[in-house]
Amino acid sequence: MHSINKYLILISSSIIILPSFIYTNNVTTNNKKISLEERLNLLCSDAPNKQLKIICKQLHRSDIKARTYLEVAALKLKPKCAQECFDLLCMCKYFRGKIKDGICILPNGNHLKKAVRKEYRMLSDEEREKYLFGETGHNQSVINGPYSPWKTLEGNEYITRSVGENGICIKQADIDTIMNNNGILNCLGYSTPKDIWEMWRLKNQNRTEREIQYPPDNDECASDDHYGNATMEPFNVSGNLVNIDALKNLYTDLLYEYAPRQTCDNITDCGSKYLFCDHSHGKPGCLAKVKIGGKCVGFEKEDICMYGYCNNGICVAKENLNSTTSEIKSTTIK
Repeated sequence: MHSINKYLILISSSIIILPSFIYTNNVTTNNKKISLEERLNLLCSDAPNKQLKIICKQLHRSDIKARTYLEVAALKLKPKCAQECFDLLCMCKYFRGKIKDGICILPNGNHLKKAVRKEYRMLSDEEREKYLFGETGHNQSVINGPYSPWKTLEGNEYITRSVGENGICIKQADIDTIMNNNGILNCLGYSTPKDIWEMWRLKNQNRTEREIQYPPDNDECASDDHYGNATMEPFNVSGNLVNIDALKNLYTDLLYEYAPRQTCDNITDCGSKYLFCDHSHGKPGCLAKVKIGGKCVGFEKEDICMYGYCNNGICVAKENLNSTTSEIKSTTIK
């Protein structure tokens, strides 16, 4: 036991006084480049057993990583592109704005402000038009919008979309499962909706942890392109950004935030013409409305249909429903 403790002390001492040999990227001997693994094997060759040799290598790798991060931080340069900015004043010139009294004035006279990321259905009509792809017809062709008609590489006159055929939408139960679980893996499966990821971070990590809890480097899990201190591609304009920078609090402190999720109760609705408040299935909650012709089974008492009503489990337009009702009355009178 005494010899083991003595060896661990020697490892720690060697890290403190370690020469540049271990940290130099291009170490050669006899005109042959020596890899990092070979250098570690040499440094830890006198370990008394396999376990201590592993510990020796781990300590050296940790030291190398720590020094690398400090070197990257020390070499931070002036941002050369918008992606390297962490505040609005830095972003100003990329919007062709001018800074006056600490405020960025845009060419149209408006002030550059912190962005608010909204759920798609909560956008105004003007905001939504910037992103609207177009509606899909009965044959899966995009029938309107800026990309219709659009000749594809396959020679089709229209882009086709298989809406509703693959995948499912995230349900509130899915979100509740994520938020009630401390494990990050369950959250990563739904990481595309970034507000869910941010909600999880705020609930389960403090401010410091949010910036440093990045997966450890492990070539058995991912290539070194995904390591915390690897250059963040494709933003390698000057090499200023590394992957772990994506966890910075500055993004949500100064550049953008997420709008609150939509809620409703017996008094207030969801605040969007594309949503309705479901009172029929437990606690009131906001759900997406259904297009005319879509199914509405189980929601007959709700305002589920967009510009229509739920009739016999199908959403029908208001005028069609009135016409059908008149025909029924006429038939009854006859």
